[in-house]
Amino acid sequence: MIYRSWGQSTSAITGGELVPRALAQTRSKLPDLGINLRIAERDDALILLRRGELDLAVIEDHEDHAINDTLVRRPLLTDPFRIVLPRGYRLARKRTIDLADTAEEPWIRVAWEVGCCREANDAAFARAGFMPDQPVEADEYWPAQAFVAAGLGLALLPTLALSVLHAGVVVRPLSPAAQPVRHAVAVTRPAVPGTAPVRTMITALEAEAASFATG
Repeated sequence: MIYRSWGQSTSAITGGELVPRALAQTRSKLPDLGINLRIAERDDALILLRRGELDLAVIEDHEDHAINDTLVRRPLLTDPFRIVLPRGYRLARKRTIDLADTAEEPWIRVAWEVGCCREANDAAFARAGFMPDQPVEADEYWPAQAFVAAGLGLALLPTLALSVLHAGVVVRPLSPAAQPVRHAVAVTRPAVPGTAPVRTMITALEAEAASFATG
């Protein structure tokens, strides 16, 4: 029995979308492979990698939080954030939204977003010249849509979290100057990228990422 550990950060982009089917593909190709999947925050997953307790982590990353040490990064996909508006909202007629035009509006804060992801969104608001009033907090992305539909505020959510839309919302892209994005990245230790388990898993992750990019 071969034993390997995989790690992922706690985010929908990795846990809910990329990892499950990639793991299934890996197991089908390497049926004798023992897999131990851990859930960890991004920074904790990187610490476990450096300690040799994980062979592969799938994390959420942003340009301002690049990994600068000897760990090996493999970009998987880029996921832009979109603005979620109530149906009938005054800006919903526009095809692209200028974030600065929403400065006087209430916003929904998503508790799910922590660390670099929240900082990337805050940076987008700062580039637009304001910091949002966020009187309502949602625990995850789906409840955030419900709060938007109820007219309690706007939300800035990643595209992959919007595969199912609430009937009471519309989604629009942001102007490029204020467009935050997140990246799914596979990270390994320098000693293991060429091993069969890690190579197979990365290939499966890349295939899944490609299916989202073309879907």
